[in-house]
Amino acid sequence: MHINEVKKLLPAIMELNEVPILVGHAGVGKTEIVKQIGRQYNREVKILVLSQMEPGDLIGMPARDGDRTVWLKPDWFPRTGNEILFLDEINRASDITRAAVMQLLLDRRLNDHVLPDGVWLVAAMNPDTERYELNQTIDQAFIDRFVWLKVTNNMRDFKQYVGGLKDYDDEYVQALSKFYDIDYQVFQMDNEFKLPEVMPTPRAHVRAMRIYHALKDKYSQNMEELLSGIIGHKYAKQMLQLIMEIATNPLSVDDLISMNEAKIKAAKAGERVNAVNQLISYLKTNEVSAADLDAIAKSLRLFSKEQLGPIVRESQDNKDFNKIVLECRKKSKEFSDLILYIISDDVTGQIDITKLIK
Repeated sequence: MHINEVKKLLPAIMELNEVPILVGHAGVGKTEIVKQIGRQYNREVKILVLSQMEPGDLIGMPARDGDRTVWLKPDWFPRTGNEILFLDEINRASDITRAAVMQLLLDRRLNDHVLPDGVWLVAAMNPDTERYELNQTIDQAFIDRFVWLKVTNNMRDFKQYVGGLKDYDDEYVQALSKFYDIDYQVFQMDNEFKLPEVMPTPRAHVRAMRIYHALKDKYSQNMEELLSGIIGHKYAKQMLQLIMEIATNPLSVDDLISMNEAKIKAAKAGERVNAVNQLISYLKTNEVSAADLDAIAKSLRLFSKEQLGPIVRESQDNKDFNKIVLECRKKSKEFSDLILYIISDDVTGQIDITKLIK
């Protein structure tokens, strides 16, 4: 996802108390966009460079309180809800430091110190490539705490960014743009890296559902990438396809059985043909009562003969389905009359009537 798109999405994700993690090369602009968001929303940004922190730096130092030990609040700990806590270089941190971060991600607290309501959390790391020396032990429990976002950059985003700098130099930018046309590596970073493998746990599906419900209208074009960062790329696309199918409420076999006349009349030709194909599969796998066959036949009378063609073709091509049709005709006079209606004016000679009227 290009960095300007990430910048638009981050506030919406963090507002839902989700923790986005930005994965991108050094210098791509991860820290800068978090700072820009802080300025835009008038939030103080506190950056924790975890690779430089010991557990004590993160969780605070112990102190004696009577006969017990307490943990002093670390100096970086947010004092108000109007702050952004940026956990940087998270995959360079030691295992012990990352274990402390887990409590922050899980419970929004460290020891007895609870994050004020409203604090936004965001993390960042470099991709796991040969370019970086990383602590590569990132387990599934850790992965499952984030919304993973791959951050890339392009020349258009770069021009937009530097255009707002005080020391902007148009000649340099024009020269870079021409050089980029000759050799893109003068600017473009390697964007072929992969995110850690995300598994679709029940908790991940709950988080994905919340993200989808809140952002589906405004950020529909980014939804596949968002869900990929929560339930994994393998399932995100298929889930969205199924959601779209359900959302469009296509004509179904249930509508035929319930004789939903209004929906049938409103359905487009392609939807009707799809419903007929569904019906064929339904008849192959279900014992259908005479009453349901009567209802199906009455509903199909609202279809054109061309839209009912798959029934005839399947009967001719599939001996087992032909037997099913004949059995259905014995059960239901309405269904029997429908079959005769379908083939009544065949002038092509292509329909073998004998297979359907025994």
